[in-house]
Amino acid sequence: MYDDELNPSKKPSNNRTKVLGATALVVVLGAIFYWGLSTPQPKKPAYESPKIIEEAPVDTKPTAPTPEPDPKEPHIDAPQETSLMPDTQEQNLSTVDTDIQESAITPPAPLALTFPTSYTVRHGETLSTVGLKLYEDTFSWPLIYQGNMARLNDPDHVHQGLTLNIPERDQGAVLYNAYVTTFDNYLKADKFSKAFWTLCSGARTLDKNFKAYLKTHLDEADYALVERCHKRF
Repeated sequence: MYDDELNPSKKPSNNRTKVLGATALVVVLGAIFYWGLSTPQPKKPAYESPKIIEEAPVDTKPTAPTPEPDPKEPHIDAPQETSLMPDTQEQNLSTVDTDIQESAITPPAPLALTFPTSYTVRHGETLSTVGLKLYEDTFSWPLIYQGNMARLNDPDHVHQGLTLNIPERDQGAVLYNAYVTTFDNYLKADKFSKAFWTLCSGARTLDKNFKAYLKTHLDEADYALVERCHKRF
């Protein structure tokens, strides 16, 4: 016993080991705790309580019936709306509307002419359009051609600026003769189809006396062609 106390190399080391182990454990735990406290934690979003929408109270009271007007009380009409436009402007607008309606319905008035007269051809006009303007029909234009044969070799050769003599309108033998004259001059100009088409259109437009006139003033072959054209078209 005394030998062990005098020899320090023989002292037990268990207590020192335990102390060192406990100290190391405390240091490790302290470091972990300190690291956990120093690390910033993510912030959680603040909790918002749901909003409660309050509904407007419903009026459950019955609506009062509208009172009927008392026949004894005088009736008062609602005030009429007054126009901000002056009276003169309203009258002008009504006049313009009336003029527009009348112009859309009423055809243009015919030209008041006294025959015989003269007429200057405008751009794009033909004997047919001139006859429509002056005679107000589409079949009397051979009268114009017959009255201007001295300056017109071909009924289709009408140019702007040409002054035409316009004879009196006729729907009898004078017009029939004008058709035959136009037919002959178309044949002289080698316009065979145009010649027969002129007589065919006249036979469809004029009265029966025109066909009788053609039968006595044309040869049988030409009249047969006119008759065939008239029946076909």
